[in-house]
This record gives sequence, C-alpha cells and structure tokens, in this order.
Amino acid sequence: MEPFQVFFFIVLPIMAGGVGEGAIPLSMVMPR
Repeated sequence: MEPFQVFFFIVLPIMAGGVGEGAIPLSMVMPR
C-alpha cells in the first residue's frame, strides 16, 4: 500500500470516531 493510502486507513478511522465506526465506511469508500 502507498503511504497516502496508509494515512487514510489510520487517520480517517480515528477522526470518524474509532476503528469500529471508521473501518466500515472507509472500506466501502475505498475498494480493495
């Protein structure tokens, strides 16, 4: 993964309110 993607996978979930609430919308927005 690129550093840019890692940044989103780490920072975005935290800003979204935790890994549990952040990981689900994040995986829907960013396809694998």
